[in-house]
Amino acid sequence: MIYTSGTLIADHYFVVSSAQGGMGIVYFCQDAKENRPVALKTFLPQYLSDRDRRSLFLKEGETWVSLGKHPHIVQAYRVERIGDGREIYIVLELVAKDQGFKDASLRSRLTLHRPLPIDETLIFALQIARGMAHATRTISGFVHRDLKPENVLVGADHLRNTKFNRVRVTDFGLALASDINRQITITGSDEKRSTSISSSQRFFEIAGTPLYMAPEQWQGRELDLRADVYAFGCILYEMLTGDILAKGKNKEELKWAHQHGLKPVFPSDLDLR
Repeated sequence: MIYTSGTLIADHYFVVSSAQGGMGIVYFCQDAKENRPVALKTFLPQYLSDRDRRSLFLKEGETWVSLGKHPHIVQAYRVERIGDGREIYIVLELVAKDQGFKDASLRSRLTLHRPLPIDETLIFALQIARGMAHATRTISGFVHRDLKPENVLVGADHLRNTKFNRVRVTDFGLALASDINRQITITGSDEKRSTSISSSQRFFEIAGTPLYMAPEQWQGRELDLRADVYAFGCILYEMLTGDILAKGKNKEELKWAHQHGLKPVFPSDLDLR
């Protein structure tokens, strides 16, 4: 079922609003037990019965919870299963958007031909890098695989004693890790249990967002953190110039651009000293 505003999920998540996209839905809730706002990420009801999708979703939850608490990563508090276990949620830190923006994503701040201020760009980039560095230190062989402006959240909160917003990396649905089996604690409506989730990696699957995919991603080669560094560079270029780094009218043209045709052009008045 799809929950509406004013209803309860698992008897203690009070639904304030929701947002749908693709196969998923996110509920923005008030957690009555913990007395804090949270976001509940899950599948749309028609996909919940798919065992393979549930398995991958549990892997995402496991990876996310394993990252723990860090100022530049959206924290996953727990994975929660409800009822017969097919209704699964990743319970997340809720990042409030700043006033004047459509949502909290970095994408909502990027406008074609309008670069961000250099000081803001560099502070945002540094926070993204710190969040990703934490992920690679925490989980062996970690690769996000889908680092892009939509998966970077700019909160309404600021870095201490500064005018700059705090930035967090989010969405680990495509993340890879080199360790094969780990334990995740799954919270149910009436129990807690640990279960082993297979993290065998599909290194030869081509997945990601075309505008930000490294050449080795397009080729289905084994990936490491350099793929995320590449995506980070694409994001940094976009913030600095107000333009997309890879140009192409379709997927094949973007593939060629990433592999052969990138020619970064910086404005003549851009001073990075």
